[in-house]
Amino acid sequence: MSSQSLDLEQIRTFLNRTEQQPIAFVTSGGTSVPLEKNTVRFIDNFSTGQRGAASAEYFLRHNYLVLFFHRTKSTLPYQRHMKTIFEQTNSNYNLDEFHKYKSSLLLIPFQTVHDYLNGLEQICSILKSFQRNVLIYACAAVSDYFIPTDELTEHKIPSGQNELLIRLKPVPKLLGSVKNSYAPQAFLVSFKLETDEQILETKCLQSADKYHQDIIIGNILHTRTNQVRIFERNQQQWTIVNRFENREIEHDIIEYLADKHRLYRNNDNSF
Repeated sequence: MSSQSLDLEQIRTFLNRTEQQPIAFVTSGGTSVPLEKNTVRFIDNFSTGQRGAASAEYFLRHNYLVLFFHRTKSTLPYQRHMKTIFEQTNSNYNLDEFHKYKSSLLLIPFQTVHDYLNGLEQICSILKSFQRNVLIYACAAVSDYFIPTDELTEHKIPSGQNELLIRLKPVPKLLGSVKNSYAPQAFLVSFKLETDEQILETKCLQSADKYHQDIIIGNILHTRTNQVRIFERNQQQWTIVNRFENREIEHDIIEYLADKHRLYRNNDNSF
């Protein structure tokens, strides 16, 4: 099983340039679930990281330092605007933006769900000292089930069997640990994706009650690029954000969150 190791000193150096500038820790893309330690087969999901990459760009526009914790080969900020040789585009504006903000962006890759879980804890432990200055934007599509490392077979699962039975266990839910111990004063934003509109709000409320996120962004699979529902836990308040014509919905999501985070950083009583 390949594993991504973090350069923690690089992260500390990147963050220690600031005293007052807000920090956004953005997680993005899906996680793979290895079926062997020497991985040939794995389970994956459809996430491309498009929302996380777009959101990172808008955080940079709001003067955030951005730690972009992303799935290897998923969509990256600014790179997402670059088309293939079969497409024509005028990307000069996005290139200019990249050069303007690149010193405020640190790319940190992960591959497997194991990498993600370990990395989340390690990065949050560094962010802990920055207290309310940190906004954690948990946008990654984390696998719900996996095989723990100590239960993985060493080598490739033999082929040619009549059937293959795999026993998966729930992936540890670390959102609660973020607010309880990893970075308890950070402003925590998470996402809830559902395919049934009738249960979305219920799931968001249950998650807020269990994991104590400051904000949960609920979205339906087939309308997620056009509408989201934002739930503020302390205010017990819902806000619907719709996409405006010729503007990505992430523009308005990040504008909303940056304003809420500013209040939180200033110890506003509403938080």
